[in-house]
Amino acid sequence: MPDYEIRILQSNGIPALITSETQLTDLAAIRSARRLAQRGRSFEVWRGPECITGLATLPEPPTT
Repeated sequence: MPDYEIRILQSNGIPALITSETQLTDLAAIRSARRLAQRGRSFEVWRGPECITGLATLPEPPTT
């Protein structure tokens, strides 16, 4: 079973939480990340050096 790193991101894209899990599939890891993220927060799921899902939602554009 592969190991995954899940990064829950702040609105500015900086990780607020990083956790690792062992899951059966990529889809199971993504589902777990969605549960951890809650309330539409952005997240990334990594399998080794490969990001298997980018940002779940795009960060807000910077204000000037």
